[in-house]
Parts: sequence; structure tokens; C-alpha cells
Amino acid sequence: MSTHQTPEPPSDAALRLQQASQRISGQRTHLAQGEEGFGHIIALLDREIMTSAPNCEHDSSEAGWKWWLGEAVLRVGRIEPTQFQIPSFEDTHVPLSGSYYQYRSSFNVIAKSSIAIIGGKSNEKSYHLWYCDAQEPDVFEWYGLYSRDTKMVPVKSKDCIDSLIKQFAGAVNRS
Repeated sequence: MSTHQTPEPPSDAALRLQQASQRISGQRTHLAQGEEGFGHIIALLDREIMTSAPNCEHDSSEAGWKWWLGEAVLRVGRIEPTQFQIPSFEDTHVPLSGSYYQYRSSFNVIAKSSIAIIGGKSNEKSYHLWYCDAQEPDVFEWYGLYSRDTKMVPVKSKDCIDSLIKQFAGAVNRS
């Protein structure tokens, strides 16, 4: 006769704790990937700005990154971990430069940042940056959302970087 006992199944509380632990581990992995991707975006912006305007000044601090030329300033904030879900609406098709990006009706945002372009005679233009799974579940990327519009575009796209450089140049020319 065997004295080996079958282990008791984990309790509901233990299962919930295990699921929470797995979810947090996944979020940390996604956030680390987001930080790496954000670093590439900053490096690309810096390269494009400094190649186009070598006399532009730039700096980084705890608050973020800043490039300025004359009275024009382009600021990018540091990453802030966050967690919220965009509520479910109908699927959105967003036009940008003749292309369409399709976003899911509900998606998760796990980090955020911001971009502001300020010129001497112009109003501030600001963008929200979200690290989210807007197109595919659990596939996170950085997206920019202009604060006065509903257009959301992948930040690493050439269209987005070119648009930021163009707007910064416009602010420089107006200052």
C-alpha cells in the first residue's frame, strides 16, 4: 500500500496570486522593451536634428530631453510607467499621409511620455506618447497622439519623425 498522497490543488487565492505575479512579470518585460524602443526614438530624433542643424543645442536631464535653436524648443519627457485601458468603441481607421493605420477598439497603455514643440511666435504643439497594444493584443509599440486631434501614429514611423522635425523647423523659422 502506498503512503504517497496526492498534493492538494492550489487554493483560489493562491491561483489569483500566481496570475497576478505572471501579469506583473509580463508588464515588466513589456516596459523594458518600451524603454529600449524609446531610446531608439530619442537617438533617431537627435541624429535627425543634429544632422540638419549642427548648431542646435541639446541637453538631457531628469525631466527629459531638449533641443533648442533660437527661441524654438523641442522637448521630450521621460517615460512614466502607467496602466490604463482605452475603453471599447468601434474600430478606428486613422488616415496619415495617404496611409491608414487600424487600431483595436480597446487596448492597454503601460507607459507614457510627451513631446512639446514651442516657438517664439507660435503656440505650443503637444503630443501624448503611449506605449500600448493598439494594433495587436500584447504587441506593444510607441504611438503619438496629437493633443488637438484623434490621429494616432506609430512614433517610430518615418512619417512621425519627419513631421516632428518639420514642425520644429517651422517653430525655428517663426522665432
